[in-house]
Amino acid sequence: MAYQEFEDDSSKLLLDAINVLIQLIGEPPIDSTEDYNEILEAQIALQVINETKKEILADGWDINTDKGYVFPVGTDGKIPVPFNVLSLSSTDGDLVIRSWQLYSKKKQSYIFEDAQKVNVIWDVPFNEITHSLRNYITVAAARKFQARQVMDKLVYSYSEADEGRARIIAKREDGRTSKPNMYNSTYGQNYLVSGGI
Repeated sequence: MAYQEFEDDSSKLLLDAINVLIQLIGEPPIDSTEDYNEILEAQIALQVINETKKEILADGWDINTDKGYVFPVGTDGKIPVPFNVLSLSSTDGDLVIRSWQLYSKKKQSYIFEDAQKVNVIWDVPFNEITHSLRNYITVAAARKFQARQVMDKLVYSYSEADEGRARIIAKREDGRTSKPNMYNSTYGQNYLVSGGI
């Protein structure tokens, strides 16, 4: 099958997600992201989408994880951490984020002489993530939004089943690109730690 260019505007992906949430509680869809400023439910929907996106992305997916990312030292010897970092870890467990700067627990200091390599989990804009992950975030956000706004048990349980299916599909896609195995997957590492081999 040949590649086709779509004229689809990716900026409308977030608008589509907002509409999924507000339609779930019986509200009409909005036509543009400017409209959400005038509709309280749309504003709340956007907040829930952003909250859910960060929560789900914090799990660390292939699309938002960089291994061995180098943070340079600033002129003051400190290493600032950007606000779109959801989590980071060093191979020896020494480095953590404190006050949006790297902190060495061993040295008990914010001061570094050299750049530091860490594994980073980034917050990625909604419109830049894959379809299956966007769908998972939208369904999870819709479940939360509906529970907070209406709390209809019948719709809530239906959306919970949808969320489970969406997570499985997103994990399957993530597995295609990250190529997990017994030595680099969470499952494999837990199996090895518990004495599986």
